[in-house]
Amino acid sequence: MSIPNSLHSIVIHSSRFVFVLHRYYFLVYNASVLYWNFCRSFLKPGTKQYLTKSMQQVVKALDDIDDTDYEWRATLMM
Repeated sequence: MSIPNSLHSIVIHSSRFVFVLHRYYFLVYNASVLYWNFCRSFLKPGTKQYLTKSMQQVVKALDDIDDTDYEWRATLMM
């Protein structure tokens, strides 16, 4: 499993886990920051299209927990 796929799975699994306990919603946000920090260097012409699906899922995870940091979500949607 490659590192981007590992980070992606962390975000997705953490979002599934935290729906049970509201107090752990911050884990989804923290995982999205880690994912962004790793993937930012790949957001160049020619490689950006490979991250589109996973970025959409990260944004959906933030939507699912009703995260109020809309500016952060907009950054991830770029």
